[in-house]
This record gives sequence, C-alpha cells and structure tokens, in this order.
Amino acid sequence: MLFIFGRSIPKNLSSHFVRQAEHDGHKTLFASMGIFPSSEAFCELKDISREQLAGQPIVVMESFARVGDFSANDFYATTLLLGDTLKRYGAGPLWLINPFGPYARQDQERPGKMDSVACEAAARHLALDFKGITCVEIHSLKAQNLMEKHLGAGNVISIDPTEIFVEDLKQFNLHDPVVVSPDKGANDRADSLAEQTGADRCYVDKERKEIVQTKVVGFKGDVKGRDAVMVDDMADTLGTAENSAIIVKEKGARRVFFYASHPVLTPPAWGRLAKLVSDGVVDHVRFGDTIARAAEHENFAQQYGPDVAAKIGFVGVEKILYRHVMQDISNHPAMRPA
Repeated sequence: MLFIFGRSIPKNLSSHFVRQAEHDGHKTLFASMGIFPSSEAFCELKDISREQLAGQPIVVMESFARVGDFSANDFYATTLLLGDTLKRYGAGPLWLINPFGPYARQDQERPGKMDSVACEAAARHLALDFKGITCVEIHSLKAQNLMEKHLGAGNVISIDPTEIFVEDLKQFNLHDPVVVSPDKGANDRADSLAEQTGADRCYVDKERKEIVQTKVVGFKGDVKGRDAVMVDDMADTLGTAENSAIIVKEKGARRVFFYASHPVLTPPAWGRLAKLVSDGVVDHVRFGDTIARAAEHENFAQQYGPDVAAKIGFVGVEKILYRHVMQDISNHPAMRPA
C-alpha cells in the first residue's frame, strides 16, 4: 500500500504514518500540491514511477480547511487533481483519509432557500476517483448518508475521537466531573464522553440567530464546585463555546475544560480563546490534531504569552487513524486490486 500526504495534514500525524507505514513495509510520498499565481490549482508526483503506481492501492491523506494561504476549496481542488493524476497513471483503488470532513456542516437545505448541499456535491466529485472516505467525526448522520449516496454504503467512515479525549483527561485528576454539551447537536458525543469517564451530564441550549451568531437560551444540570468538560465537534469562531463556558463558570464550575474534534478556528476564534483563558473562564482547551494549526499556535504564543498558550493544545488522532487503516481499509473489499 502507498500513502500520499497533502499539505493540510499536521506534521505529527504524517510523521507517525511515515514511521509506522515504512516499518510495516509500505511506501510513503508527499504530493507537490499548490496554486499557480494565476490561481489555478496544480498537483505533481515525484520520486515514483508509472510502474510503481500500476495497480497499487493508495491511501491519500488531506484535510479540507483553511491553512495559511490555502483555503478549504484549494485543498479540495488539489485533492481532486491528485485523484485524477493517480488514476490516469494507472494507480489501483484509492481511499481518502480526510481528518476534517468535506463540507459536512452544509448537510441540509435551509427553510425558504434552495441551497447547494455541499457535502453531497463534494462526495459526487470525489467518487469519480476515490473508492471511499474516512473522516474524524462527520458532522451529522445526514451528512454521512448524503456522502454514501455517491460513494456507497460502508464506504464513508466516521472515526469517533472520544477515546483520545478520555485518555487526555486522565492527567487532570477530575473532581466530581460533569460533561457539558454546548448545544443539542453535541448531545451524542457528550453522552459518549460521560459514559466513558463515569461523569454526570449537563445541557446548554442555544438559539442560532445567524450562521455565525448564537445565543444561550437554556441550561440544565448542576456544575457547582465540579469540573465541567465541554465537548463539541467543530471549533469555528468559538461563539457557542464562549457563551456556554461563561454560563458554566457563572453557575459555579470549579474548572472548565473544552474539547473539540476539529480546530477550524476562523476569526475571531484565537482572540476569544485568549480572553477565555486569561479571564479564568476556561482552564484547558484541547483540539483534535486534524488540521495543521501548529504555526498559528506559535503565533498565538508570541502574541498572548506562553502561559496562556500552554493551556491550549492538540491531541493526536494519528494512532486511531493508522489502526483504522491497517484493520479496516487494508481489508476493505473496495480496496482490493482489480
């Protein structure tokens, strides 16, 4: 099996895959992917021959999110070009490891509007070359079903990151913990975390005014004197997390932790993080390492100081993803050479 890495994969993730894959006798390769000055996407493969590609099962790794000068759409376009390049040069079946999933928030039409359902459109294009796709925590079952419509049932896999959150929480010696879901959409993942840590549950209910504006409208549970662990799938502008954390702290929580699978982190997210930590509202923040954010975290540390930055970190998804590749993808019927 050949592993090919794109530009938005965190270094820890790709390094782990390179070490393990080469130890297990698999070849690894970094694709040259970028944008010409004229804004056209390009993709090149080096250090591999047409003969080495012929019939070879390949796992491509790339997230679709803004990183540096690259947008989510840039990564999506170059991944499509990579899939096309591999197939044109005779590669075998392709599988995409997409740690941050393909437009999975846009999984339904809004009332009164005829929207493009982006996750279905992404799946339709990817299915031209890829046999299947794996994401870390797809946003909703409806999004997964829309992707399966084009890639096929059983060929769209969502990896639950709860086990890495549970492992990370062990270092904090939680006192009488309670798990908080910042909105109804986070209830399932919060239930899973509470079950695995033996914690109680607390519920925050939000109302969305606009796409990026939310308001807390309800609270249920007891957090007074207890360690509260908030969990969500995506940390984007952090408006919901900020509102929920303030409420939880005002209700008397001893410490507040925030975990999210994906550090999307669009403005003003980093500024909100700095204020929440500096004001003592949130004690620890952990994101799944699904998007390359190391450079932004370094800039954050320079701007707000190492003490604030030290309370914000990333937990690796590399072990559960590599295990998934070896146990599931390598044996998947869709990945058998023709």
